[in-house]
Amino acid sequence: MNFIGKIQEMSQADILDHIPTSAYMRIKEADPHPEFRAYVIGEEGESTGKLIGVGSVVKRWARSAIQKLHEKIQFGMKAYHEHNRDNSHTGRQAVGETVGKFLREAGGKLQTILISYIYPEYRKEQLDAASIEADIELKTGPNGHDVDVLDVTGVAFGDKNKFKPGFANAGLILKLQEFEDKIKGDTKPMTKDEIKQLIASEGYRPCDLFDRNSLMQDSIVANHIEETTRKEYAKRMKAENELKEFQDTQKEAVKGVEAERDKYRSKALLSMASDILKKEVAEKNKERELISPKALKYIEKSLSTLPITDEEKLPEAVKSFVDQKMTDFIEIFGDETVKENENAGSPKQEQQQQGQNQERPYFLI
Repeated sequence: MNFIGKIQEMSQADILDHIPTSAYMRIKEADPHPEFRAYVIGEEGESTGKLIGVGSVVKRWARSAIQKLHEKIQFGMKAYHEHNRDNSHTGRQAVGETVGKFLREAGGKLQTILISYIYPEYRKEQLDAASIEADIELKTGPNGHDVDVLDVTGVAFGDKNKFKPGFANAGLILKLQEFEDKIKGDTKPMTKDEIKQLIASEGYRPCDLFDRNSLMQDSIVANHIEETTRKEYAKRMKAENELKEFQDTQKEAVKGVEAERDKYRSKALLSMASDILKKEVAEKNKERELISPKALKYIEKSLSTLPITDEEKLPEAVKSFVDQKMTDFIEIFGDETVKENENAGSPKQEQQQQGQNQERPYFLI
């Protein structure tokens, strides 16, 4: 390992312990001799600096604001060479990226430390001052402006002799290069338990160390997904079967109700048809008896064969039915009375005619 230097009292572990192994390995693949620098970017107390559209403002940073500043820093956040007019990233060349962060106490004040990987082409630049680029909200009181951090969008590095950060103690505190023994060295390989302990101490999650495809191919994950899918499928099939059984039961119940409804409706229509039949017979027998009691009984017994579906057409249907059944009745039983008196007049004339034809008596059927 080539230890380049340090500005304040700080151990190698303070940097190494806050760089995720996955980030280090990714960088190491492209850069065999990476350089990492640790900067103070925020400190409990006051800061000066310009607000876009406002100008220079003295801002008070409470302990909670420094903690929030630390929380808002994102891994992979870019570092730029000094600020531009509006802190936008368009057209700016990044000189490094954030690979670690932590909080520490220094002189009774809480500080936010940012660790940046410096790209090889910018390592000869004088980058010993650091200034954040952030969206903040000021709560103005009688004694100044209290800061609330909404977001941190980037960080700017520069020459401390030319580039003045808002925090008095902001700037470079340590450089490290070529610390290959973080992963391997002359010592024996780490055991599985040691690797687990290291991962646990770093607070890594599986997704911090492996990509999605690797995690999905893991036997524990694959078996869990398969088992979960199987259970969900079984639940769905059970629910579908229960729904089908319920629907079938409902259909049968509806059929039963409809059958009962049709049964009672048929009875009601048949009763109405019987009433209409009696009226029809009475109307036909008003002048003389054309339909005898015997014929009426025959028709009434046949009434159940009348197809009844439309209540409005029932009178017409009954009338046609009576005519048809009388025709059937005459064909079966005969009706001399009807034949001999088709042109008869009133009941009185019929009685006179009967007296004249005593030698040819006839009977109503």
